[in-house]
Amino acid sequence: MEHHVPSNQRERQAPPSQLKSGAPPTFGALIAHIEVLVPLQWAEQGDSVGRVCGDLEMPITGLLFALDLTESAINHAAEAEANCIFVHHPPLYRLANGEEDIPMQAMVDACAARGIAVYCAHTNLDSGAVVGTVPALAQALGAEVGAPLLPIDFELGASPLPSDSTLPPLGLGFMARFPQGIAVSEFLAKCRALSDCVLLYPTPEAPRHNKAVWPDKPRHNEVVWLKEPLRTIALWPGAGLDIPAMRRAIAMGAQALVTGEVKLNIWREAAILALPLLTLGHYESEWPGLESLRAALHLEQFGVYYSVVHVDFPYHALPQ
Repeated sequence: MEHHVPSNQRERQAPPSQLKSGAPPTFGALIAHIEVLVPLQWAEQGDSVGRVCGDLEMPITGLLFALDLTESAINHAAEAEANCIFVHHPPLYRLANGEEDIPMQAMVDACAARGIAVYCAHTNLDSGAVVGTVPALAQALGAEVGAPLLPIDFELGASPLPSDSTLPPLGLGFMARFPQGIAVSEFLAKCRALSDCVLLYPTPEAPRHNKAVWPDKPRHNEVVWLKEPLRTIALWPGAGLDIPAMRRAIAMGAQALVTGEVKLNIWREAAILALPLLTLGHYESEWPGLESLRAALHLEQFGVYYSVVHVDFPYHALPQ
C-alpha cells in the first residue's frame, strides 16, 4: 500500500454485478464483477492495475489467487488446469525510462503462451472497508473496521460511479476497534496466527529495539507497554506507512498500529510519538485480502475451481 495526498472523501455506489448464474463466466465478465467490488477508479494514480493479459471472451476454468505472479504460481495454475491468475502486486511497472519491467514481462509472456489470463488489483484492493486487505486483516484480528486514517476522493476520470453511494468511506489505512476490548495476550496470539515473526517496535516506555515475539516463546515482558485492554488500533497492511498516517492514528485514539513492514525512520518516529507498532510482514499482512475477494466473488456457484495461494512468500522466517 502506498499513497498520495488525499482530498475530501465522497462515498460512491458501485454498479450491479456482471456475473450470471449457471455457466462459468468469461474472463471479461469476471473482470467486470471484480471491478464492481474494487473499481479501478479506487487505485492510486499511476498504479498498474487491471487486465495484464488474456482473452476477454475466454471462459474461466479455474482461478488462482496469489500476491505475486511467480513461476510456482503459474505452475500451480497450469497443474490445476486453472486458466486465470489474480494477483495483488502488479507484475509490470513502467520504469523511469519508459520501459516495462523486463524480468516480469517474461512471466507475463509465459502466462500468455500457456493460455493463462492475469488480472491485478493493487491499491484499489487496499482502499475499501468491505472487501480487501484492510477488512480481511481486521477480521483475522477479531476487530471491526472503522473510519479511514487518510480518507480519499479518487479522481474517477471518464467513467464516474454514481454519487448516491451507500458504500463505506474509502481510505488508506483504517481504524479498527474491539467493541468488548481484547487482552494483549489474545491480540498477540491472533497476530502470531498470521505471521511466524511479529516484530514489536517499542515506545520509550520499553526501550528495547527490534525484538521478535516468536509463536512458541512469547516474551511477555516485552509487550507490557501495550495497554490492557486493547480497544482501538490502526491497520495499514503491506508497506507505505508514513508519519502523517501515524499522527492521524494517534489523534483518532489508536493504542497500537499494525502494518506489514516499515522503514527505519518510521519506527523511530513511532517511538518519539509513543505509538506502539507491530509488523507482521508485508505478505502476511496482505494475504487475507485474497480470501476476502475470493469469498465476495462466490465462484462456487459457477463450478469454477479456485485456490488461494498464501505460502509462496519470497522469504522464510528462520527459527530462533
